Parts: sequence; structure tokens; C-alpha cells
Amino acid sequence: MEGPVLIPISPSHALFGPDTAAMVPLLCGATIMQLFVWRHRNVLAEQFRRNVQIGILVTFAGSFGLDLLVASAFSFFFWR
Repeated sequence: MEGPVLIPISPSHALFGPDTAAMVPLLCGATIMQLFVWRHRNVLAEQFRRNVQIGILVTFAGSFGLDLLVASAFSFFFWR
């Protein structure tokens, strides 16, 4: 189902066709999100200054989500 290996990463890991196809919308979405945050950084900073609790919550949630993504993607590299 996965098809041929397109990009080998390690002896036990590789990127297959569906993985590569899934990377395209993921990278596009991440780029759009980063551009939005960068363009509106002054407004976001002002909002976070006014409501510190929301700023802390958003930062924690974003960091936690990114940590989970990295841990799931690289679990076999770090935990063996």
C-alpha cells in the first residue's frame, strides 16, 4: 500500500508516496500560518499584553502541539 521508497531516512525509516503527498498540504498550511503570524505580530503582541493569561495559554498549547508532532515523527530516533 505504501509503494516504493522515495526518500530513505535511516535503515528502518523512509518517506513513501503517501507520506510525501501528505507533506505538501502540511507545509503549505504551516507556511500560511507563519506568514499570518509574522504579518500580524504587532497586533498579536498587543493582544497578548492586554490579556496575559490568553497569551500564556496560546503559547503553551502551540508548544505542546509542536512537541507532540516532533515526538511522534522522531520517536524511533530518540527513544531507543
